Amino acid sequence: MAQLTNPMLYNFSVLSAADFWLNTSSAIKEMEAGTLDGVIVEGLIAPQEVVAIVRRFQEIIAIEPFRELYYAAPFGHVFGATLMESDLEGYFRKVPAINRAFEQIFQHRFVATVWGMLSKLGGGYGIYPTVHRPDAVFSIASMRILEPGFDSLEAHIHQEFPLHFSSYQAVSAQLDLSTELSYYIVLQKPEAGGELVLYDLQWGNTPAAMLQSDVFLTGVRSEDLAQYDQMLLSLDEGDAILFPANRIWHKVAAVSGATRARITIGGFLAKARTAEEYRVFI
Repeated sequence: MAQLTNPMLYNFSVLSAADFWLNTSSAIKEMEAGTLDGVIVEGLIAPQEVVAIVRRFQEIIAIEPFRELYYAAPFGHVFGATLMESDLEGYFRKVPAINRAFEQIFQHRFVATVWGMLSKLGGGYGIYPTVHRPDAVFSIASMRILEPGFDSLEAHIHQEFPLHFSSYQAVSAQLDLSTELSYYIVLQKPEAGGELVLYDLQWGNTPAAMLQSDVFLTGVRSEDLAQYDQMLLSLDEGDAILFPANRIWHKVAAVSGATRARITIGGFLAKARTAEEYRVFI
């Protein structure tokens, strides 16, 4: 069961998988309007299936061509590709292999799982991939592996990413990133730590000093944000979350414990500039 510390700070809807699939939802429109701050779906993926997914993931990162998609990060490792990379064409070349890897890891149910969840929350919005050109489609997800002994995924807000990563220009040309949402599914829960930390600070009230390039994704900014009230969300394996990462300052706390990493898979979506639909990317 998901655990929320200081749950009154933000308005989250917490649903069982059964209730989620049985009822209609307008969650994306509510987040767009600012009347809802997020949705948690408990048990989106069954426990026994999550164990099998993690086992297949650990097997696949040891073989070619997937080994090269697994690379080090300050918080541990990433599997996949993201627009934080400067080589946009190199990113697009990786996407077919990423898609094959996810389909193998999820036994050909990954796209259906993600699209089913996001479409259910869409409230009438269509959910589509983001296409740069016919031979270049953005990835819909990556995996983050936060490991014991590594840093937290430091405080950030997605409105600032286009300011620091040139590859974001390719997606911001067709998507309104002020509407950006973040989703992820927990595949392995650590022994301790790894909580999603939401700060009582939103984009419209951000002090200018917090947006300086020298504090971007650093512990210094996380320390500055420590003065704000916080809501902590700890999800169980198989749980999924969707929240407005463009609007709320947040970080992922460092993982503690002996050996068990926090493994998640997720991505972003934002409203198209020229259509009443949301498109997925990372």
